[in-house]
Amino acid sequence: MNFKPANIECQMSDEKDPLSKKILNNICLSERTVFTPADFSAMGSCEAVEHALKKLINDEEMVSIGSGVITRARRNRITGEIMLAAPGGFQQVALEALDLLEVAWSPCVADLQYKAGDKQLPIQTTVRVVGNYKPELSFRRYKVRYEE
Repeated sequence: MNFKPANIECQMSDEKDPLSKKILNNICLSERTVFTPADFSAMGSCEAVEHALKKLINDEEMVSIGSGVITRARRNRITGEIMLAAPGGFQQVALEALDLLEVAWSPCVADLQYKAGDKQLPIQTTVRVVGNYKPELSFRRYKVRYEE
Protein backbone atom coordinates (compact mmCIF):
# COMPACT_ATOMS: atom_id res chain seq x y z
CA MET A 1 0.00 0.00 0.00
CA ASN A 2 1.71 3.19 -1.13
CA PHE A 3 0.33 6.50 0.06
CA LYS A 4 1.78 9.95 -0.05
CA PRO A 5 2.69 11.36 3.35
CA ALA A 6 -0.12 13.01 5.23
CA ASN A 7 -0.17 16.77 4.97
CA ILE A 8 -0.03 17.60 8.66
CA GLU A 9 0.00 21.14 9.88
CA CYS A 10 3.13 21.86 11.87
CA GLN A 11 1.98 24.80 13.89
CA MET A 12 3.66 24.49 17.23
CA SER A 13 2.34 26.70 19.97
CA ASP A 14 4.77 28.51 22.25
CA GLU A 15 3.52 26.57 25.28
CA LYS A 16 5.09 23.30 24.12
CA ASP A 17 8.27 22.23 25.87
CA PRO A 18 11.42 21.99 23.72
CA LEU A 19 11.34 18.18 23.49
CA SER A 20 7.69 18.14 22.35
CA LYS A 21 8.55 20.73 19.70
CA LYS A 22 11.52 18.66 18.55
CA ILE A 23 9.45 15.47 18.36
CA LEU A 24 6.60 17.19 16.52
CA ASN A 25 9.06 18.71 14.06
CA ASN A 26 10.53 15.24 13.39
CA ILE A 27 7.05 13.82 12.87
CA CYS A 28 6.12 16.63 10.48
CA LEU A 29 9.24 15.99 8.39
CA SER A 30 8.76 12.22 8.31
CA GLU A 31 7.08 10.33 5.48
CA ARG A 32 5.70 7.87 8.04
CA THR A 33 2.41 8.28 9.87
CA VAL A 34 2.96 5.79 12.71
CA PHE A 35 5.58 6.01 15.46
CA THR A 36 6.71 4.40 18.71
CA PRO A 37 8.58 6.03 21.61
CA ALA A 38 11.71 4.18 20.46
CA ASP A 39 11.73 6.36 17.33
CA PHE A 40 12.61 9.34 19.54
CA SER A 41 14.92 7.66 22.06
CA ALA A 42 17.97 9.61 20.81
CA MET A 43 16.25 12.89 21.74
CA GLY A 44 16.13 12.35 25.49
CA SER A 45 15.59 9.95 28.33
CA CYS A 46 12.83 7.36 28.11
CA GLU A 47 10.77 9.25 30.72
CA ALA A 48 11.22 12.61 28.98
CA VAL A 49 10.19 11.17 25.60
CA GLU A 50 7.13 9.46 27.16
CA HIS A 51 6.15 12.75 28.85
CA ALA A 52 6.55 14.72 25.61
CA LEU A 53 4.48 12.17 23.64
CA LYS A 54 1.73 12.24 26.28
CA LYS A 55 1.69 16.02 25.98
CA LEU A 56 1.33 15.79 22.19
CA ILE A 57 -1.53 13.32 22.62
CA ASN A 58 -3.23 15.54 25.21
CA ASP A 59 -2.79 18.54 22.89
CA GLU A 60 -4.41 16.42 20.13
CA GLU A 61 -1.36 16.64 17.86
CA MET A 62 -1.04 12.85 17.98
CA VAL A 63 -3.37 9.91 18.69
CA SER A 64 -2.61 6.64 20.44
CA ILE A 65 -3.89 3.63 18.48
CA GLY A 66 -2.40 0.93 20.70
CA SER A 67 0.06 0.31 23.48
CA GLY A 68 3.15 2.30 22.53
CA VAL A 69 1.88 3.13 19.03
CA ILE A 70 1.00 6.69 18.06
CA THR A 71 -0.01 8.31 14.81
CA ARG A 72 -0.49 11.74 13.34
CA ALA A 73 -3.77 13.50 13.99
CA ARG A 74 -5.59 16.44 12.48
CA ARG A 75 -8.81 18.30 13.09
CA ASN A 76 -11.70 17.64 10.71
CA ARG A 77 -12.59 20.94 9.02
CA ILE A 78 -16.31 20.15 9.01
CA THR A 79 -16.97 18.51 12.38
CA GLY A 80 -13.99 19.85 14.32
CA GLU A 81 -13.27 16.35 15.67
CA ILE A 82 -9.80 14.86 15.86
CA MET A 83 -9.15 12.28 13.16
CA LEU A 84 -6.26 10.28 11.75
CA ALA A 85 -4.05 12.31 9.42
CA ALA A 86 -3.45 9.53 6.90
CA PRO A 87 -4.78 9.55 3.34
CA GLY A 88 -5.70 5.85 3.65
CA GLY A 89 -7.44 6.30 7.00
CA PHE A 90 -7.40 3.64 9.68
CA GLN A 91 -6.43 0.84 7.31
CA GLN A 92 -3.25 2.63 6.24
CA VAL A 93 -2.35 3.44 9.85
CA ALA A 94 -3.05 -0.10 11.06
CA LEU A 95 -1.02 -1.81 8.34
CA GLU A 96 1.86 0.63 8.83
CA ALA A 97 1.73 -0.07 12.58
CA LEU A 98 1.89 -3.84 11.98
CA ASP A 99 4.95 -3.32 9.76
CA LEU A 100 6.56 -1.01 12.32
CA LEU A 101 5.97 -3.59 15.08
CA GLU A 102 7.52 -6.22 12.78
CA VAL A 103 4.38 -8.36 12.77
CA ALA A 104 4.37 -10.81 9.85
CA TRP A 105 0.95 -10.37 8.24
CA SER A 106 -0.82 -11.07 4.98
CA PRO A 107 -4.17 -9.93 3.54
CA CYS A 108 -7.30 -11.75 4.69
CA VAL A 109 -9.36 -13.99 2.40
CA ALA A 110 -11.93 -11.23 1.72
CA ASP A 111 -9.19 -8.82 0.55
CA LEU A 112 -7.70 -11.45 -1.74
CA GLN A 113 -11.11 -12.28 -3.21
CA TYR A 114 -11.85 -8.58 -3.79
CA LYS A 115 -8.51 -8.08 -5.54
CA ALA A 116 -9.29 -11.15 -7.68
CA GLY A 117 -12.49 -9.54 -8.94
CA ASP A 118 -15.14 -10.28 -6.30
CA LYS A 119 -17.62 -7.42 -5.95
CA GLN A 120 -17.92 -7.73 -2.15
CA LEU A 121 -15.87 -4.87 -0.70
CA PRO A 122 -14.19 -5.67 2.65
CA ILE A 123 -15.21 -3.01 5.17
CA GLN A 124 -13.08 -3.93 8.19
CA THR A 125 -9.32 -3.97 8.49
CA THR A 126 -8.69 -7.70 8.77
CA VAL A 127 -5.36 -9.49 8.35
CA ARG A 128 -3.83 -12.91 8.82
CA VAL A 129 -0.87 -13.03 11.19
CA VAL A 130 1.95 -15.54 11.33
CA GLY A 131 2.66 -16.28 14.99
CA ASN A 132 0.87 -15.44 18.20
CA TYR A 133 1.57 -11.72 18.49
CA LYS A 134 -1.58 -9.84 17.55
CA PRO A 135 -1.35 -6.26 18.83
CA GLU A 136 -4.59 -4.53 19.70
CA LEU A 137 -4.82 -1.55 17.36
CA SER A 138 -7.90 0.66 17.36
CA PHE A 139 -9.21 4.17 16.92
CA ARG A 140 -12.77 4.98 17.94
CA ARG A 141 -15.02 2.46 16.16
CA TYR A 142 -12.23 1.04 14.00
CA LYS A 143 -10.28 -2.00 15.14
CA VAL A 144 -7.88 -4.44 13.50
CA ARG A 145 -9.40 -7.89 13.29
CA TYR A 146 -7.33 -11.03 12.96
CA GLU A 147 -8.36 -13.93 10.75
CA GLU A 148 -7.57 -17.48 11.83
